[in-house]
Amino acid sequence: LDIARLQRVKFPIRVLTLLVILFASRVMAVRSSGFSMGPSLCMFRNITGLPCPFCGTTRSVGNILLGNFNDALNLNPLGYFSLAFLLVLFISPSTIKGSSLYLAKKWWKLSQRNQILLTVSLLATTWIFNLPRLV
Repeated sequence: LDIARLQRVKFPIRVLTLLVILFASRVMAVRSSGFSMGPSLCMFRNITGLPCPFCGTTRSVGNILLGNFNDALNLNPLGYFSLAFLLVLFISPSTIKGSSLYLAKKWWKLSQRNQILLTVSLLATTWIFNLPRLV
């Protein structure tokens, strides 16, 4: 996604695009019971039979779009972060760009060892919190 290009799009057009995306997503969520019907698209789960750290995020977003907020939280709290990111991206792309630059500077100051440890720790933490809900 080219954030600089998105920033050049006028605000009303970005909001209209966001509303169209949310409306289409809601229609798909209604038709698929919150994205819970149909085959699993998670390659990790299909291969291992175990849920990945992000399993349930799509269904969580689907339940948020349906208004089932507790179900969404129980499926995966990352659904809320995904929708929040989408909203901020379309409403204020400069916020995302600034945050990305700030985090990138911090990231590249870390040693490679610490980058790996941080990544593995975040994935493991997400997985540990989601595993009891998803097995």
